[in-house]
Amino acid sequence: MTRIPVGLSRYRLPDPAALRRGLRATPAATWVLAGSGWVTLLAVHVISPDSPLSVLRTLVTFAFVLLCPGLAVARLLPLREDIEVWVVGIALSMSFGLLVTVAFTAARNDSTTSRLVSLAVITTAAAAVQIFRSARP
Repeated sequence: MTRIPVGLSRYRLPDPAALRRGLRATPAATWVLAGSGWVTLLAVHVISPDSPLSVLRTLVTFAFVLLCPGLAVARLLPLREDIEVWVVGIALSMSFGLLVTVAFTAARNDSTTSRLVSLAVITTAAAAVQIFRSARP
């Protein structure tokens, strides 16, 4: 551990090797969760509404909005059981979806992309916090 100068002796920089080991130890599901919103946005922009794959576009978007933002935040909470994480995660996802929709409606912005970007940012930020927590030595 390297010390930080300027009188901040109680704060220490983590060892880079320990940080890399911690990042490798992060579960793959956390990395997938972090990128899920951006994959959803890609699917929305690549698959046109008129194509036969529009059902896939709808399913990907629905699954993301229903599960991912809330699960990313719920995994940060001190919950004991997996079922608690799933129930709280789904409830939080529905709440985030409603809050984002109400906020954009009140702002008179009808863009679906903006709403998905907001949810993707929430998901990625919460997953990044979890990744940094798990990377700490």
